[in-house]
Amino acid sequence: MTPQERISKIKSEIRIDPKLCIERARLYTESYKTTEDQPPVMRRAMAIEKVLNEKAVVINDGELIVGNPTSKRIAAPVLPEIAWKWYTEVMFGPPGDPDDDNGFLDDNEKAEFMEILKYWNGRSLRDMWCSVLPDEYKDLEGLSWMQGAGNPNAGYYFAHCCPDFERILKKGIIGLTAEIDEKLSQLDLTVLDDFQRIIYLRAMKIILNAVICWAQRLSDHAALMAKSEADPGRKAELEKIAYICGKVPANPAETFYEAMQSVWISYVAVMLEGWGPGLGFGRMDQYLYPYYRKDIDSGELTKEKTRELISVFYLKLNELLNPFPLTGGKGGNLGTLSGVTIGGASRDGTQDAEELSILFLEAEEDVCLYEDIAVRIHHSMSDKFVYRACQLATSVRGKIKFLCDETVIKQQMNLGRPYDMAKDYAATGCFIHTIPGKGHDPGMDAHNLPMMLELALNDGVTRLEGRKIGCSTGNPRSFKTYEDVWNAYKKQVETVLPKCLIGPNYYQRLWAYYLPSPLLSLLFDGCLDRGLDILDGGTEPYATIGLWVTGVANVGDSLAAVKKAVFDDKEITMEQLINALDKNFEGEEEVLQILKSAPKYGNDIDYVDSIVNDVIVNLSDELAKHRGHAGRRYTMAAGTVQYNIIFGFRTGALPDGRKAGEALGEGGISPYQGRNTVGATSTARSITKLNLVKSPGGNVLNMKFDPSSTNSHAKMMKFVNFLRTFSETGGDLIQFNIISNEMLLDAQKHPELYRDLLVRVATYSAFFTDLGPQGQQEIIDRTTFLGF
Repeated sequence: MTPQERISKIKSEIRIDPKLCIERARLYTESYKTTEDQPPVMRRAMAIEKVLNEKAVVINDGELIVGNPTSKRIAAPVLPEIAWKWYTEVMFGPPGDPDDDNGFLDDNEKAEFMEILKYWNGRSLRDMWCSVLPDEYKDLEGLSWMQGAGNPNAGYYFAHCCPDFERILKKGIIGLTAEIDEKLSQLDLTVLDDFQRIIYLRAMKIILNAVICWAQRLSDHAALMAKSEADPGRKAELEKIAYICGKVPANPAETFYEAMQSVWISYVAVMLEGWGPGLGFGRMDQYLYPYYRKDIDSGELTKEKTRELISVFYLKLNELLNPFPLTGGKGGNLGTLSGVTIGGASRDGTQDAEELSILFLEAEEDVCLYEDIAVRIHHSMSDKFVYRACQLATSVRGKIKFLCDETVIKQQMNLGRPYDMAKDYAATGCFIHTIPGKGHDPGMDAHNLPMMLELALNDGVTRLEGRKIGCSTGNPRSFKTYEDVWNAYKKQVETVLPKCLIGPNYYQRLWAYYLPSPLLSLLFDGCLDRGLDILDGGTEPYATIGLWVTGVANVGDSLAAVKKAVFDDKEITMEQLINALDKNFEGEEEVLQILKSAPKYGNDIDYVDSIVNDVIVNLSDELAKHRGHAGRRYTMAAGTVQYNIIFGFRTGALPDGRKAGEALGEGGISPYQGRNTVGATSTARSITKLNLVKSPGGNVLNMKFDPSSTNSHAKMMKFVNFLRTFSETGGDLIQFNIISNEMLLDAQKHPELYRDLLVRVATYSAFFTDLGPQGQQEIIDRTTFLGF
């Protein structure tokens, strides 16, 4: 079987409707029923041990990287220990619902699952969290905050981080176990803190031993399959799989193939412990390069075989799903957002690893499904690599996201991380910047920033629902200066923001105590030495949690419009403005046009760009006043995912000309859809003026280009230069849709012809035809640039 035949075969097999798998829930629950007298961390370890020891072992035809995450080919596990009721409320609907025919589970599986759920009634993390939530937090849901990465309502684990898989490659699980034993020998059972650490370290050992056992089961299964395999080529492949899985991850990897397999087994084990989105692989090209170089030089490996191994690794990633994409919410199937980061400032001062980095790019061109690829751009990188990355971004219509080293490294250093650590950052999840194995920087809930302005312009009351959720900042009709408006806005942020942190503060603590992650914690510095969970202070001082912020552009454009139209040019009064907002601009066309004609962010206009920067700095400074569980630092992350649509439903008219119910600005720091009319370079200049170092969680810029803008070598070089300049002058995260509106509109009319049309939605890609009408329209409405 040629590499292309293998890739095509597997791609066709995994492009099927996703399912749910109850295997983990069954085994996990069976274990919990027998361990109610154990500490939470031991219960977790024993449950994951049972899962790894008893889960089905499947090796599919043609696979080279093995280790099935679930018992089904394409499936998400169910996680009742987090939010059991969520499945009956959201996934399946009420009992007996005649419309519940989604096919996620067959009748027998559903009956068994309903029995499993009964055990978790009152025991799930969400049950415990909801029982103590104060009204001050609950009343803001959907208005000021929406559930995000770590919220128990989401129904999955915190995830959104980058473990140090390289640690397993170098030491093997046997080596890590020896380190735990050494640490245990230094602790004293008569000291209470040591006693708790001992329990935690013993839990680590239980899971590590279970990972070795699971790898051996894969090895045994491959050897058994090889005995009956008639095809000599496949027989040899199975025998090699058996050998490798019998060796790693128990022992250090010695070859590139062994390293890839070791990472995969370790990753799946971590996911089975705490399944959730955004569990990244870090800088694979950097830590795999020594294995690649050694194998290439010895003749053990060819570039073609390397590309094939990377491709099948990407394909394995597409077997994993999170439960939330299966709800039919028309947000697109996100996969698990488990990203691979390549490129950027090298570890050793050379760019030798670019040879492997390019193979990661070429493998993506072969696969191009849900796997998430982030390319770092650094001034030391060769034009050859950057050009190849831009070519790939064009050929896959923009699926690749680019990170700007100069800015992101400064962000990491601003968090107190040394330069050598900061330059090893990676992307994970949608847009999070983190240091693999050192910084733990997940996201949390999403925040509706335009609601803060709405409250400032309505004395703390929501405009659509008439609810008092903010503080009294006075009748806005009486505001005499722009500073009055700005100060009222800042006061609402100062008042409402702490209320939005009540829930995250408490769920961080609940996660750490009731659902700790010993295996994940072992792959981060500090947790073994301290005997503490990753969410319980194990990675201090390198622990943050990012507030995902929606609507930065709306607030900036709105404040600029008020400043210009009311106070500078005096074209309208505050009375007229507030009346127009109250009426959603009905019968107020003149006021609406005046507001729309004010300077808009994204066109290289200092007047409005400086106000957008004020908005970012203000929120960042307010967040810095607060701390989460175990001293975790709060940071800002300007990324909307699709919260801009959800928040938009409940946000009233804004002074930027947006009407009530319409989507808020997409991306994060992207200009509002269709307002950046001057050109791509002007848009980039607006962004690079911002103090993005103050927003270290990630700042997303989406841009859309017509395919004609990159259809020649000369145009592609302009693309390369544009990207380099953006990176070197203050940009953060930029990603593209390189597609014509004509194609998108045709895909709306004839979805059956565009089943494989991937588009960049937010910081994830989805098949365009999987999106709902609003999601599709939001992409169509973005400004399309014809060149640079």
